Amino acid sequence: MDLQLNTHQLFRVRLFLPKSKNPAYSTDKEVIAGNEIFDNTCVACHNFRTTGIGPNLAGVTREVPEQWLKDFIRNPVEVIQSGDRRGKELFEQYKQYMPPYQHLTDEELNAVLAYIHTRKARPDTPTRTEWGNWF
Repeated sequence: MDLQLNTHQLFRVRLFLPKSKNPAYSTDKEVIAGNEIFDNTCVACHNFRTTGIGPNLAGVTREVPEQWLKDFIRNPVEVIQSGDRRGKELFEQYKQYMPPYQHLTDEELNAVLAYIHTRKARPDTPTRTEWGNWF
């Protein structure tokens, strides 16, 4: 996963990348790689503004332990079936299992978490149904 970064990409990442003592959430290249993986793998169900098919992920890296996130991304069914409280609550809320992403390497998974870590928590934005069909 060797990415060439242009000046605009580096500026954008440095501008929004929070300071972190956790090395998994710290490098420019990781964040850009994680953004690309997220856009190709996760964006159909997740975003950082509202709940959709899956939960809003803004701020999740500040609320949930890194190892739990890695375990859940790799094998959500196993986490849920193990009796994990958070996993069971997510399953109850969304009524479906997230697909497992066991094919992601440790490097790719760290990159995805680094990207997600740049997205701070904020309240859910109302959905089209909640706003009505005026837009």
